[in-house]
Amino acid sequence: MGGLFSSTDTEGLEPQSERDCETSQHSLSRSSRSLPNEIASLLSDYGAEAFFQALGQVVAELVPQCDNGEIGWDSEYGWINISQMVLKDWKFRFPSVSIESELSLAHGWLLANPKNRKRRYRRFLESWFGRAEKSRRAYGGGFKADSNGGGF
Repeated sequence: MGGLFSSTDTEGLEPQSERDCETSQHSLSRSSRSLPNEIASLLSDYGAEAFFQALGQVVAELVPQCDNGEIGWDSEYGWINISQMVLKDWKFRFPSVSIESELSLAHGWLLANPKNRKRRYRRFLESWFGRAEKSRRAYGGGFKADSNGGGF
């Protein structure tokens, strides 16, 4: 039975060599087969549990992760481990800042300044957002006065 993975032991699946994958009937050639059909074929050949176990291992190797749960950054993947709770907190504390836009700008800055890479990314981002907030308020992009004339 050919395929992207060959069963070489009873524990799980191991990737075949590149040469075997090229000649395999299951090679992921989008011109000859669609990806959903290819996945269905692999599932029927190896079973769902083995397929998803192998897929999980491949994804875990491809996507960098911070083991300690801290916010991280990777030049290829961008920001890592920013939870929805942290995003909500930042949106509350920096109301005039577009957090998503500033994350993109900070990513670009880190790419352009490799000698100035940071180690404490949460601190770096909060300082970044604080400067953006201050700038927005200074140029009228901050809080708007309400109808009774209050506000900033």
